[in-house]
Amino acid sequence: MDPKDSTNIMLFEEWDNAEYYTGAHMQTEHLQKYILDSRSFLQDHLKLAFGIQPQNLNE
Repeated sequence: MDPKDSTNIMLFEEWDNAEYYTGAHMQTEHLQKYILDSRSFLQDHLKLAFGIQPQNLNE
């Protein structure tokens, strides 16, 4: 992510358990709708990463 590029955004969520994104939660209707709808405003597909510390977001 280039901090000088104002067209980039990053949504950072901190969860206690990665199971939210690897389990049944990702199959809920609202998340499936978001994943499909986000294709109209995201240049790339939704990317999920686990274990990233805030100070390492640009790696």
